Amino acid sequence: MVDDYNRITGSKATHTDAFDPVVGERIAYAVLSHYAKHIQASGITPTADHMLFIWNGGGGAWKRVEKPQADQKQINLNTYRSRATPIINNYINGKEKRRKPTERT
Repeated sequence: MVDDYNRITGSKATHTDAFDPVVGERIAYAVLSHYAKHIQASGITPTADHMLFIWNGGGGAWKRVEKPQADQKQINLNTYRSRATPIINNYINGKEKRRKPTERT
């Protein structure tokens, strides 16, 4: 992801930089936003699955959401998704509970 971030933004971030929460969030946002544009350009609405596959499998891994392959990489991506999805859902549900009642949609 750091290499992608540097390529996309022209930055010179290091792997160590990514451990800073602020920098890490900036890296994630830039990279995932970049690839989300590619997904949308192909006529697909980006989902959490696309983002998870990109984060764990690289920029082209999003294609495996619609077109899974019978290989070890797909097995690894599916395992990652099954482990990450409950964490994401807990975060989303917790965030919803933390919002003021007037902010809820």
